Amino acid sequence: STEAIKPLTKEEREQKLKELKEQMQKKKALQQKQDSEELKERERLRRKAGQDMSEAKERLKEKEMQKAMEAKRREKEEDRKARERVRQQIEEDKRERAARAQTAAASAAAAAESAAASKPASSAPKTYTETRLQLRLPTGAPVVHTFSADAPLRDVCVFIRDHLGQPGIPVRLSTTFPRRVMSAEDEDKSLKELDLVPSAVLMVTVAL
Repeated sequence: STEAIKPLTKEEREQKLKELKEQMQKKKALQQKQDSEELKERERLRRKAGQDMSEAKERLKEKEMQKAMEAKRREKEEDRKARERVRQQIEEDKRERAARAQTAAASAAAAAESAAASKPASSAPKTYTETRLQLRLPTGAPVVHTFSADAPLRDVCVFIRDHLGQPGIPVRLSTTFPRRVMSAEDEDKSLKELDLVPSAVLMVTVAL
């Protein structure tokens, strides 16, 4: 025969209820602990993802900076090479011009030497008896007049005063190439002595 289940006493029921509550509390505490750990893990993963992204951005920024610095370095190097090429070209041009000038000078010297060698030794320098002077007056067009090569410069001053109709005005004469201003002492010298033959241009300054 089946033995009848003995009903629990009051103390036994209370003990069972107590044990059941303790189990539920332990289960709840365990669940809370698991939830807290899961929350911490999710937060850790979120922070790690943010940190990884920040590090990736920093690496990208550093890489871009390196590329910019490298591009600037290449640009500076190209500029330096370009300036060096220009400097070398200038130096080469200088050397070529110097060589051409030296060659031209040597050719001119050789031509002059050849001309001097071919000139008859018996030929005497030509003697000029007259000179043709172009007088550039400040009052009008230039005046051209022929003077004796032995005439003093004073005669030219007299001619200018007569031409202007002002016998007493001061007259100053000068040459442009080579630049020379005639002095009062020069008025007693001949046009030949003053190298104003066979022709010359005189600038005339007067005090009207």
